[in-house]
Amino acid sequence: MFGWKDRDINSMYRMLRVIMCLLLAPISVILFVAIYLSFPKFTLPLIPWSNFPVPSWFIIFFYTFGLRIVSLSAPYVNLATFSIITPFAVSLVTVFLVSGLLFTIFLWDLVFVAPLRTVKEYGNYRDVQRLRISLSKEGTTKEKTMIALNPVLTVVLFSLSTLWILNMLLLYVERITFIFVWIMILYSLLYAYYSFRLRKLITKYAQKMS
Repeated sequence: MFGWKDRDINSMYRMLRVIMCLLLAPISVILFVAIYLSFPKFTLPLIPWSNFPVPSWFIIFFYTFGLRIVSLSAPYVNLATFSIITPFAVSLVTVFLVSGLLFTIFLWDLVFVAPLRTVKEYGNYRDVQRLRISLSKEGTTKEKTMIALNPVLTVVLFSLSTLWILNMLLLYVERITFIFVWIMILYSLLYAYYSFRLRKLITKYAQKMS
């Protein structure tokens, strides 16, 4: 990647960690900003609408990027959501997408670099690339599947995070946000377990090939 084939594997590992920490900073900030903006800034109660089939009190929730009208009779029925796309919202989503995409790319490298630092036969990034190619072509079906799953699972995690951001900024539906929270937690645990298994697989394969 980026002409780093001859770079020492330990310096490569340190550089990847620094880059990913720098990318994680704007991602974390945007997540906190999106969570803050997902809460209504103020509300406005309305008297019952006489021409509405079911007379009820209505409340308008005003957000940074729109408003939401709900009814208290059904109970708490979301009648309409009006989102406003502003340059600020677009910039938040854009920075998150760019940072998240770069984070995903560098994470794919870190997955291989981190476990191979302990194997003395692998001294530079070129050796890491060779092992990755060898594992993808000559490994067992299970090993090939584990390798193929890594970018897929990472992209899915990135996509879920993006949908969560878009939901908090534009939809303001608490039930969907709540569901996304649990999906993100469960998926993150699954990805952590998979990463642990993949690390052991890479180390074992590298030791067998050395």
